Amino acid sequence: MDLARDALARHDAFPDGVRVPPVAPDASADPASELHELGLLSSDGTLSSAWSAALGQHLRAQVRATLRARAGLVGGTTGLTVVEDRALLVHDAVRGGSTDDDVAAASAQVEVLLARVEDLWPAVASTLPPFEVLTAGAERAAPAREQSRTVLDAQAAERMRTGTDVASLPPVAQLIVRAEQASVTVTVEAWPTPAAAQVVWSRWWSVADGRLFDVQMRDDHAELVERGAGDVAAELRWALVGAIDATTRPSIDAPTGGAR
Repeated sequence: MDLARDALARHDAFPDGVRVPPVAPDASADPASELHELGLLSSDGTLSSAWSAALGQHLRAQVRATLRARAGLVGGTTGLTVVEDRALLVHDAVRGGSTDDDVAAASAQVEVLLARVEDLWPAVASTLPPFEVLTAGAERAAPAREQSRTVLDAQAAERMRTGTDVASLPPVAQLIVRAEQASVTVTVEAWPTPAAAQVVWSRWWSVADGRLFDVQMRDDHAELVERGAGDVAAELRWALVGAIDATTRPSIDAPTGGAR
C-alpha cells in the first residue's frame, strides 16, 4: 500500500508497476523477498501491474468503510474500499489492554483481500469475531418487524459508553456494559470529490450474552435495538449502496445512519 501511495504521489496517475526500493544491508526484514514469495513482485523488481493498479484505484476510492472489531483482548481494524465491482480489504490485527482504547501489541503483518462485490460479505465476515449473530450473511436477516428498543437520554448514553454508574441504567444497557462478548463499530463514507467526505452511515454493534444489539448513538440520545443474525451484513450492504448512490448522484441526499 505504501509503495502504491508513494507512486501516486510522485506521478499523480495509476502506476503500471511500482519499483520496490533497495533494502538496506542491516535491515531486519526484506520486503522485496516477501513480496516476491507472495507473487506480488515481478521479475524486474516492480510490484505487479495488476496489484499496483488495484491498490492505486482503491487508494482513491470514492466509497470507503472502516470496521473496528474487538472480542476480549483480540481486536483489529479493517479498511474497506469499493471500486466498480471490486472490493479491497486491509485488515490489521491488534491485542488490546484493559480498556477498549489500549493496544498492547500489534501484528507484524496485515492481511489484504481482493474480492468481487457479490462475494464481499464472506471476506468481511472473516475479519470479524466468530459469533454467528455477527457473521451470518444477509440472507439470514429477518423481514422488517417490530423490534425491542430501549431509548437512553444523553447522560445515560454517556454512562453506558464509559461504564460508570451502571446500576442506574436500564437492564439492556447494563447487559451490554457487563456482559459484552464482542463489539464492531462501522463507518461508511462517500467521497463525491477528493476533498469532501460525506459520512453515510455509522453504527456500533454489540454481542452480549449471545444476543446482538444495534447501538445507535444520536446527538441527544441513544437507541438500543435487539437485532437478529444477518442484520449486520444486510445493514452494511444497504449503507454501501447508499454511499455508491451518493457518489454517482450527489444531488440526492444519502442515508445518514437510520435503520433500514
